[in-house]
Amino acid sequence: MDDAFIRFGTDYKRFFERAQTLQRWLPSPLRARGAAWLGNTHSPYLTHREQVVGSMQKALGLSPAQAESAWQQWLASHGAFGLTVYDYGRLDAAWLRRTVLVEDPAALLAVVQGGGLVLTYHTHHHNTLGCVLGLSGCHITGLAASAGGSPLYPYIGDAIERINGGSARHFGGGDYLYTDEPRTLVRETRRLLTERKVIVSLGDFSQGADALGQPAGRFHGRVICPPSGAVGIALRTGAALHAAALYPDGDRLRLRLQTLQDRSDTASVLQQYYDFLAQTVARHPWSWQGWDWYHTLPEAP
Repeated sequence: MDDAFIRFGTDYKRFFERAQTLQRWLPSPLRARGAAWLGNTHSPYLTHREQVVGSMQKALGLSPAQAESAWQQWLASHGAFGLTVYDYGRLDAAWLRRTVLVEDPAALLAVVQGGGLVLTYHTHHHNTLGCVLGLSGCHITGLAASAGGSPLYPYIGDAIERINGGSARHFGGGDYLYTDEPRTLVRETRRLLTERKVIVSLGDFSQGADALGQPAGRFHGRVICPPSGAVGIALRTGAALHAAALYPDGDRLRLRLQTLQDRSDTASVLQQYYDFLAQTVARHPWSWQGWDWYHTLPEAP
């Protein structure tokens, strides 16, 4: 393990320690300001500024000033996530009404009533998305890597367990399914989608060498080949497919949802999913955590 990763892990541990202290003493009216301070002074991603800002500029054509503003909001979003980790026990219907701005209530109602596969993105708030959907009336299952499998676990294991356990309390009776248990993952994904429950899955990263020949999508001049088994199961079971993003907009969290209409094949679904992401970051560039790895994605031919 190299020195840069050790520093990142140590900084992340310190970030959560600061977040816990701040959350305990910060008055609600100062929460947004506190999140901005936390992210801009203690986020372990501070050393990633060059790649995040450079990726925003390359993909979106932002000016230096626009990219710097988006970077500050990206960090503030990470700070808001840090505070939310210690708030999970207090989330309820009143929090939902006060905190979450739903762009399209009809799209949310379609998920609540019909279930399906919700494809989302790393936004710093993807775990909280499950809470929002659960508090809205869904039975949620989140697909995730196991906590103990994270290389950061030795540094922030307590926070990871708190994130998973705290968020799942609001999943409407659901829980997480872990990708290191593939047989259970496939069986339960098929069962839950057949029962018209909701599965939330992240697909904004490539599998690497294992992705060769797999369905892919294009996003701002790059190619992403994500794990897509859940999409195939959704297509075979007739489950609805949705794209969703949850991220800060001012002092609230904005929920964007869209039902994906083209069910021709997995590649068609993925392209709609990445088009939705492109629309989202065009409006709010800080809404995607993936600028941190955009530069590692292969360029589109």
